[in-house]
Amino acid sequence: MANHATNEREQPELRARLDGERRFEETEIGDLVLFVPLIGIHNGGVQQIGIVKAKCPFESYKASRILWPDTPDQRLFPYLFFFDTEVGFRGWFEFLEDIGFSERWNPRGYYRKILSRHFDRWGGPEGYLRVLRTQHGHRF
Repeated sequence: MANHATNEREQPELRARLDGERRFEETEIGDLVLFVPLIGIHNGGVQQIGIVKAKCPFESYKASRILWPDTPDQRLFPYLFFFDTEVGFRGWFEFLEDIGFSERWNPRGYYRKILSRHFDRWGGPEGYLRVLRTQHGHRF
């Protein structure tokens, strides 16, 4: 078996792939996912949301090329999950304030898990979803 700890330090691409794999494995049916194409310094924010309905049980590199043919640096996204997309807008800095994160936080384009305790003031992720739908225009 390979020594992932050594390889992760030596190869940033491997570290990113393993991190993506871990996050995907942690994702469960029913989880709230928030998509932020651009962060605040670019007038970005939460633009799409969804509730995970299904997960692909294997890495799907070929599907990634078909679904996203023009990604920066030809980056692939082999871990697929499916959901109904809701579109709206919650500004980046307002979102960070909502979840109690520093305005300097930058996910750098990676899939990140936000612990449910960050949504406690709304009664959990489900409550925050209601806020996004009722106050920030997220709709199917």
